[in-house]
Amino acid sequence: MEFQALIKKFQKQCKQRIMNQSVITNFGTRRNYIVRDIHFDTGPCSEFFELKTGEKISVARYFWKTYQKKITEKKQPLIVVKSQGKDIKIPAEFLHRDGVQESIQRSPQAMRQLLQ
Repeated sequence: MEFQALIKKFQKQCKQRIMNQSVITNFGTRRNYIVRDIHFDTGPCSEFFELKTGEKISVARYFWKTYQKKITEKKQPLIVVKSQGKDIKIPAEFLHRDGVQESIQRSPQAMRQLLQ
């Protein structure tokens, strides 16, 4: 299998596992969101949006100015979540999965270890 095909397969598997899952931010008020999509083709330094002031700003710059959160991987995917009726894009490194994975839930031994 060629390299690009492997990447596409990996991205498809990521989307299948993460889409519609609950995530928690590790900045600001630590809000919960539901993952709507994953954008692998842009990153926090190449994705721009417009502020209410009309200023265009990159996702990376916005997180630095607003939360003092520095991007460690410039080409990481952006996770798309819905907030106040709009799609917003959050760098993957600023999110944590909420809850316990199904594979752990199905294993009584793993659940015991987790609870300890």
